[in-house]
Amino acid sequence: MKATGNLLGTILDLGREMLVRGGEVWRVQEIVEQLCESFLFESWDVWVISSCIEATVQTWDGREYTQVRLVKGRSYDLDKLDRLYALAEEVCEKNMGVNEIRTRLDEILARKGLPVREEVIANIVSALGFLFFFNGNYQDAFVIVLAVFGLIMFNKTIGKNVDNLLVYNTMAMFVMGVILLASLTAGFGHSLPALATTAVIMLAGGLGIANGIGDFIHGNTLSGLSETSNSILGAVGIALGMMLAMIPFKEVLGSAMADQTAGLASSPYVQVLACTVGCTGFSLIFGAREKSLLFSGLGACLTWMFYLFFTDITGAGFFLATMASSCFVALYATGVNLITGIPSAIFLTSCVFPLLPGSNLYFTVFGSITNDKDMFSLQGKTMLLVAVGIALGYITIDVVSKFIEVIRMTYFRK
Repeated sequence: MKATGNLLGTILDLGREMLVRGGEVWRVQEIVEQLCESFLFESWDVWVISSCIEATVQTWDGREYTQVRLVKGRSYDLDKLDRLYALAEEVCEKNMGVNEIRTRLDEILARKGLPVREEVIANIVSALGFLFFFNGNYQDAFVIVLAVFGLIMFNKTIGKNVDNLLVYNTMAMFVMGVILLASLTAGFGHSLPALATTAVIMLAGGLGIANGIGDFIHGNTLSGLSETSNSILGAVGIALGMMLAMIPFKEVLGSAMADQTAGLASSPYVQVLACTVGCTGFSLIFGAREKSLLFSGLGACLTWMFYLFFTDITGAGFFLATMASSCFVALYATGVNLITGIPSAIFLTSCVFPLLPGSNLYFTVFGSITNDKDMFSLQGKTMLLVAVGIALGYITIDVVSKFIEVIRMTYFRK
């Protein structure tokens, strides 16, 4: 009886750590079910949402065991997530003992993250990449580095104790926004749109919108609603933090109006190089290592090249271009997963960064603060359409792949 309880507890601990490190709910549920099957339970019922895992199993002698694990917060670590997935796969193949599984799990969790120096460098590299992607210049580089240091100090002090994404993003964006606007007031920096958009992107990566879309696609409606709602609240937090930071700096905002017509588009070559650097830095912050880091940077580069190619060749608008590019991201993530075994969630998160509507969120808030109703309306609608385009791209590829799988299993199964 105790052995069965220890085994079920270890399986659920493994599933919980996958969720904490950024795993998709539907994938974690599949893995937990496969683990139960590999240990020859007579039956099992598994329920997984973003905040909880519950499983009831029945042994060969008719006894039932139920255990629950709460999931408190997310701490994205793509390297540990990759290793946890690999451990689960190995357990299913080799049917390890409980003690060995526990030892391997503890070893993975004990792995240290980025050293502080490398974390600072990764944040700076990521911020500078996105800054030049949004047509910032070398004057702005000094300011964004200051903002990055402010964000890191916030994370090391107050931020690490804040579990609510709405509250965290509001506070973090406020800190970065005050640093940016104070620097511009003091005569440092040049382009408020480039600086503010970069700050938005630095926080938007933790929203987990890809996981929410994936849950909806795989029929996990409750978890999908939870993840998506949390992502929306996180985006609201970013907007609210920026708005609060802008209120004391009306003069800076007034002088920044001239910059709004300059645009945020650098040359295509700079965009491709900058988004590759920025996304690689962000993947490193999220714990990507070795091959996953390489494929994350390559995927971001190819995604933006595809976006530019699609808009230039077809003349399509931003909505169709975003949807087509997110289809490419989904295909790329699936292809790399099949070839290398690296979880597709890593690339669905990291390679979509160039498509995120960071600039639209900034201009929406700017229009609200400056009472520019036309800007607020246009940019708000654009932001929503871009988000829908990303979601539809992911959904399209998933539906097509499921359709192909049904055909293969129906007509080509031996």
